[in-house]
Amino acid sequence: MGGVDHDAVLRQIAQDSGWSGRYAFLIVVSAAISLLGLLMPSVAVLIGGLPADDPAARRLIGRAPQEIARERPLTLRENLAPFGRLAGVPWR
Repeated sequence: MGGVDHDAVLRQIAQDSGWSGRYAFLIVVSAAISLLGLLMPSVAVLIGGLPADDPAARRLIGRAPQEIARERPLTLRENLAPFGRLAGVPWR
């Protein structure tokens, strides 16, 4: 039995895989960006360049938290009924 030419196998894999210098560069850059994203503190959500918990950002989107609801929590049927009526679903 003959031996395996490991260098030839690795060259063939590199040739078939499409690993160009540009592709390798993009992999390194995206890894660096990911690493920086993990190391640098950041706000998860920005609205108009403001942190999502900023009152000015809340005014931009009209945020209405559930904590200030006046009524009791609705049942599933009570939640879905208005949408069903709008969509023309027959009511039982």
